[in-house]
Amino acid sequence: MIKYFLRTRLAYLIKEKIINSKYAKIYKRENTLHKKLFLKNISSFKITPLNSRGENVLVQQLESYEFTIKIAIAIKAYSLNNSIKVYSYKPYFNKKLGWINYEEKHYFFFFKSFNKRLYRVLGYKFLFDLDEKYFDQIKVKNHFTEIYSKVITKEDVLNIKIENILVGDLIYDTYLRFYGNHTIENIQDENLKNVIYYTIDNYYMVKNHIKKKCITALFTSYTTYISHGLAVRICLDKNIPVYAFGSNSYFIQKLEKSYAYHVQKFWNFSNKVLNHDQNKEVEDELNYRFSGGIDKAISYMQTTSFAPKSTSQNYFSDRRKRNVVVYVHDIYDSPHGFKNFLYPDFYTFILDLSEQIKDDKSTKYYFKFHPNAVGDSNQKIADYLTNLKSEAISLLPLDVSNLDVIDFRPDLVVTVNGTIGLEMAYFQIPVVALVDNLYMNFSFVHSCHSISDYYKVILGNEKVNVRFEKSEIYSFYYQAYKKDLEGIDKSVLDILSIQHDTSSDIYLKKVNDNFDFSLFEKIIELLESKFN
Repeated sequence: MIKYFLRTRLAYLIKEKIINSKYAKIYKRENTLHKKLFLKNISSFKITPLNSRGENVLVQQLESYEFTIKIAIAIKAYSLNNSIKVYSYKPYFNKKLGWINYEEKHYFFFFKSFNKRLYRVLGYKFLFDLDEKYFDQIKVKNHFTEIYSKVITKEDVLNIKIENILVGDLIYDTYLRFYGNHTIENIQDENLKNVIYYTIDNYYMVKNHIKKKCITALFTSYTTYISHGLAVRICLDKNIPVYAFGSNSYFIQKLEKSYAYHVQKFWNFSNKVLNHDQNKEVEDELNYRFSGGIDKAISYMQTTSFAPKSTSQNYFSDRRKRNVVVYVHDIYDSPHGFKNFLYPDFYTFILDLSEQIKDDKSTKYYFKFHPNAVGDSNQKIADYLTNLKSEAISLLPLDVSNLDVIDFRPDLVVTVNGTIGLEMAYFQIPVVALVDNLYMNFSFVHSCHSISDYYKVILGNEKVNVRFEKSEIYSFYYQAYKKDLEGIDKSVLDILSIQHDTSSDIYLKKVNDNFDFSLFEKIIELLESKFN
């Protein structure tokens, strides 16, 4: 009793000291009213961990509250037909990257983070995070030496495998995104070596945890980068079911060993006939987008690409007889989110494209930058293109609206695999794209299976082959963004696709203000059938 009293008193004194110290901001951030109410609401999804034998399920412990809600719903549905114990892991390796906030580190030595409290409320037991090291570092170092000795080019990085599991694309994309690199220019770069080493280390560590706990299912947000993709590929290789929920186009999707990516299963799309109500749904959503709204399919966008068109400037005054608009991708945003990409990265694509077009005397190529690009992505590309000093190339200001482009009526729009393919086709403007893309089974975009065919169309040496049928465009849109969300209440989708930082208190306020467990129960019933 005395020991308990002393422990409790000590904890109280430490808490008081921290609240009134330099850590006060962290304490307030971790204990807001919105967070406290969310803990109460999310507890509706709590499962009771089993002590007896049953399935051991692994989930990601995420900072996004949107994804946390999706996990909670999916696990609740899964538990209805399966006796389960749930383990969580944090898909972050901030310490290994050197991203350490020492104030937070000291604070969380005494207090559990809100994130940990949140997953504990759900009844999930924390298992590991990616900052953990594999116990046999000699094995990791030896394997690193063996793999790295064979890496001569950036293509070699893409082909890296561990125990016959492809991880090269995960390494490549992680290097770009987490270290702010537009491409791999130097194979000797210490940061690249670090990413390869971390990948090998995390591979064996994650695999060991999955084996020791006899994991029988994995629930993941994304499948990109080593933070998400390693566990996915290890599980699929062991024939462990993997369910992803990292897309706005579905609530949850079971992955396949042959395609370990969270994008929709676009290869199953076909030109299906929609009924009147389905056509009307699609038409209303597209009209909303084209009027400047951000619909659920593009809720990740921070700003609309269809802002009111300019009335005072002519961005295309230097037009030529033939005019092409190139839509630039975010060079840091997982270029290998699809299985097949014919370039190692988006920046290399821009370099190759610009070399092909820079001396073209008959065509003007306008480059339109990504409105939501990360960091200096747009500036990197702009600097390179400006230094070319090519009369064939013009750079459009960032505030040029897609409506300006539509008014301009270019002869061709170029993309790799962007949503602009659908949007320009709606206005009967020809688009050429590379595979893989979501609409490759449809004729409203000219999808090329080789780089040589791609440039034949871009340079005007081959006629663009497209057919503009609204019914086909609507059919694609419905299958890509609506079909897998059928039966889910609109108010729930409104919460999950809110256009805010979903790890913020602004998002939590919206969730708390609209929380109705009965609506989520309907989704649980709907998902239950997916797990049978």
